[in-house]
Amino acid sequence: MDGNAVIWTGSTAILLRNHITLAKLFEDLVRQDLRFEVVTPWKFSLVCFRLLPPIKNDDDYDDRANKLNRELLDAVNSTGKIIISHTVLSGKYVLHLAVGAPFD
Repeated sequence: MDGNAVIWTGSTAILLRNHITLAKLFEDLVRQDLRFEVVTPWKFSLVCFRLLPPIKNDDDYDDRANKLNRELLDAVNSTGKIIISHTVLSGKYVLHLAVGAPFD
């Protein structure tokens, strides 16, 4: 066996499969909503996405998109129900949803 392999069994494997399934479901929902874009295909339990401004044909589109996503991040995280994070990829402010540990 490869020395880098990790084998998950029992309830850990079931929980991990659920996280991956939920991440894929979230990505599918984001793809269906024209207000959003999936920035990179989901990997494991991580979905990278962003909210798009309604008007796309102007010079400050990227700046407006970045501002909109910073505001969305703050609004979502301020509820305390879920926590999302962000990064900047090629000048785009991108949101991350990582399905993982329970949040009490």
